[in-house]
Amino acid sequence: MSDCKNCAEYDFVRGCCPKYCEVIRRTMDEITPRWIPVTERLPEEKTEVLVCDKDEFMYIGEYEVFENGKGYWLESVEYRFITDVMAWMPLPEPWKGEDDGTD
Repeated sequence: MSDCKNCAEYDFVRGCCPKYCEVIRRTMDEITPRWIPVTERLPEEKTEVLVCDKDEFMYIGEYEVFENGKGYWLESVEYRFITDVMAWMPLPEPWKGEDDGTD
């Protein structure tokens, strides 16, 4: 498969199969933040993500679906609708700091 030659694991897995490549891609999506076009997929409903609209403005927002099945984006701070969303990205985990052993 020609995609395997572009796979980051190709040197280690000579002749890797498409199923293995898909597992790697999904894992990399989970650990490496990247912009995901809304045409590719949408985030889980009511999960805060970083959103970019067609004018390259960024918001923290979430995707929700009305009872009629129509989806919309909602900005998380002022709860305004976000229009013309082009892509989204998972938010990083919150910083937890280091435990220095003091109470």
